[in-house]
Amino acid sequence: MLEGLEISEVHLSDIDLGDRIDADYFTKENIQIEKELKDHRSTELRNLANFVASAFYPAATQLYEIGDTPFIRCVDCINYPLITKSQDNIFENIPMSFVKDNKGISLLNKNDIVITKVGSPCFASLVYEHDVVALSRTVMGLKDIHGVNPFYLLAFLRSKFGLSQLMRARELTIQYQLTLERVKRILVYLPSFDIQTTIESVIKQSIEKQIRSQALYTETEEILLSELGLKDWQPKNENVSLKRLSDFASSGRLDAEYYQSKYDEIENVIKSYKGGYFFFGETIEYIFTGEYSEEYKSKADDLIFYIRSLNIKNGTIEKDNSHYVSPAIFKKVVKTGNIITSRVGTIGVFAEVDKSLNNAACSDNVLCFNLPNQYNPAVYTMLLNSKPIFELVDRLARGSVQQRLNQETLKDLILPIIPETTQSLIAEKIQKSFDLRKQSKLLLEQARRMVEEEIEK
Repeated sequence: MLEGLEISEVHLSDIDLGDRIDADYFTKENIQIEKELKDHRSTELRNLANFVASAFYPAATQLYEIGDTPFIRCVDCINYPLITKSQDNIFENIPMSFVKDNKGISLLNKNDIVITKVGSPCFASLVYEHDVVALSRTVMGLKDIHGVNPFYLLAFLRSKFGLSQLMRARELTIQYQLTLERVKRILVYLPSFDIQTTIESVIKQSIEKQIRSQALYTETEEILLSELGLKDWQPKNENVSLKRLSDFASSGRLDAEYYQSKYDEIENVIKSYKGGYFFFGETIEYIFTGEYSEEYKSKADDLIFYIRSLNIKNGTIEKDNSHYVSPAIFKKVVKTGNIITSRVGTIGVFAEVDKSLNNAACSDNVLCFNLPNQYNPAVYTMLLNSKPIFELVDRLARGSVQQRLNQETLKDLILPIIPETTQSLIAEKIQKSFDLRKQSKLLLEQARRMVEEEIEK
């Protein structure tokens, strides 16, 4: 018996089994949704778009951040249904010249849709402010959408009627994955074009608020870096850095990359800051690594959210409904005002823990720490996410096969002591940016509900 699944009491003769025999494929909810859509004016997704996929994922990380074409991966779509210019920092770029030389890379254009295929499959995102994006092998694309408003289609695929079908279509091999053939058979309800246009209007309002939020956040970051003398900082690209033997002994690092002159440039600016500076390890009140979870559960009142490194985005922690755990199992929890960061893989992305995540658990791939009260967590999270400080964090994480931060190496980080009055002004602007972001998400939720209400009535 599969716990938590409500099995439908129907005869096998009433069900088109196809090639699936797994019990969770035939839950009451899945069969009911299929029946409702078949009874209404629905069509298969294959009739509304052309499907494309890539067979490429770059092994060479140097391809990232040097090109002109956004490269879309699974992690870029889970929490961000709208791929816009305001989210450039979410995904890396690769050169279009490289794309053209590799026929295994598929491209999408504005108003096309991406669906995650492996890793965390089933999440749809709309290409909005980019003329062209390249797809990794972890996602699939819907091109040349016709017969349906693409904004409405996005909302449908994010609604329970679309998402549940995508979840049902997953296949479990080593991990869950979607295939193009199964996604092509997803049923799409088609309301009147007036309703579709209304939903498009709501989504575009959401986009407008998201863009305003990001613009304000970028403006605030520029104010902060100007205060520190680090605005528009660029390395001088000096190829030689002279060091004493004592420097190697004190750092314990022998890799040449650690001693690049750009790191000295940043540290010297911080050390000359009028407010002074502090070493991270001498100031933090505590730091800990999260705990491993063997399983996740769906959201419930008696469970707590489990923060993974994938949830750390743009200075905040993005929650979902699929990764909750029992509080009895975990001894380490995060508190409001803590700052967290990934310690393995994608290094250098920090987020503040807000009130909604107080007492949440976190993954063993996440570091959590707390700064004293005189250091505003929102301001220092922004600073830690800035380009100059990212360089210092990236420096500390190097030196192994896979980039990795640990509690000891992070303690060597040097940061400025920003006056509390300056912190207050910056924190106020950050909060306004976050408020706009929340309004944007509420509008996306409204669009999703509009789709569901239209079908249910």
